[in-house]
Amino acid sequence: MKSPPDILAGQVGVGNLDFPPRKGAVIKHLRWYMVALLFLATFLNYLDRQTLSVAAPTICKELHFSEIDYSHIVMAFLVAYMIMQAMAGWAIDRLRVRLGFAVAVAMWSLACVGHAFARGVRSFALCRFLLGAAEAGNFPAGIRAVGEWFPASERSGATGIFTAGSGLGAIVAPPIVAWLILHYGWQSAFVVTGVVGFLWLIPWLWLYYDPERHPHLGAAELAHIRRGQEVDPAKVAADSKARWIDILKRREFWGIFIGRMLTDPVWWFYVFWLPKYLSTARGFDLTQIAMFAWVPFLGSGIFSSLGGFMPTLFMKRGMSVLPARKLAMCISAAVMPVALLAAFTSNPYLAILFITVATSGHPSWAASLLTLPADLFPKHQVASTYGLTGAGGTFGGIIMSWVVGEILQRQGYTPVLVMMGSLHIIAAVVVLVLVRPRESPPVVKSAVAEEKRV
Repeated sequence: MKSPPDILAGQVGVGNLDFPPRKGAVIKHLRWYMVALLFLATFLNYLDRQTLSVAAPTICKELHFSEIDYSHIVMAFLVAYMIMQAMAGWAIDRLRVRLGFAVAVAMWSLACVGHAFARGVRSFALCRFLLGAAEAGNFPAGIRAVGEWFPASERSGATGIFTAGSGLGAIVAPPIVAWLILHYGWQSAFVVTGVVGFLWLIPWLWLYYDPERHPHLGAAELAHIRRGQEVDPAKVAADSKARWIDILKRREFWGIFIGRMLTDPVWWFYVFWLPKYLSTARGFDLTQIAMFAWVPFLGSGIFSSLGGFMPTLFMKRGMSVLPARKLAMCISAAVMPVALLAAFTSNPYLAILFITVATSGHPSWAASLLTLPADLFPKHQVASTYGLTGAGGTFGGIIMSWVVGEILQRQGYTPVLVMMGSLHIIAAVVVLVLVRPRESPPVVKSAVAEEKRV
């Protein structure tokens, strides 16, 4: 008798979107095509959220928004992002990546277009809330996809590649959004960036399936993907539900949670406030913002990938998975205090250089931190674990946005920049203390040795 996947193969319908229509020709190195799709989605994710950041000086001037008004708009995004990251992880674990991610991208693209019709603090806050709720699905889906499509030895590298899309989105946003604003008004920027997301759905729905069900995945690559994955199939079969209580009672979860709560706000600050910093503190006009606001995020794209492959390099030299991840994170955290110097230089271009170090160090740190759920938790808990820890990071971002708005209104950027340069060191200590293996780490040497064969 044929199994359900065999019976449903060749059928495309609402109830069976995770099954391929037919068996086709094998595509070599297919797992890297999946990373390319995740990279593009993350690029669009950050392009959409950065649109407001670049347009903020124009919108705030035209609509008479204060620093505190803008902080409230930012907080609306973060509140929704915090709530829905936990829920999105839960939903992705049930809907599976293909369908769940498609719904998320369609919703955030529609929310982005909606900004063009906002006219006050409340309407902007509503659009940001809807955007944050939908965009929360990006990283839980991406981390689960990496966990399913890659052995442990390659995960942080794959994570570094797809998260580098955030840097590219932040790089591309300033010149594109500024050009659209100068030629067609700020509303056009939201419409154009939102519509692009719907185009991404075409290759996603055509190419993405789970590895075991993919019509173009060869047996050798599937064996390579499964080699070194530490999930116990019997355990997954016995209990495939991602119960939060099982996740919350693990010490490793709290190490990741606190680590993200301390360091995610640093990234949020640069994403949401950098154009306003250049405008308010450094006197840049919109053209200058278009010329320089992308520079710090160039480093983020490069070092996200390099930082992601750092643990793989350590593993090839004999380290096990978790120590390799933690060493890479400590190296990345060590460069973050350089950002403090931006607060004490009168040269705006030196300030941009110092900030670039921070926007390079954080993605390198995050490439390993974000991979830990896939290393430490069973596959059916990965997206939920990521979502819950992401909610912790966003909760820290909400608190930080409120604090930043109040400090900027009264004291300016110096104390804020000092604070942003210090948090990764504290987080590294927390991760070292709390994130420890309960049992012997998974053996990945065989996976590493076989990389050249696939």
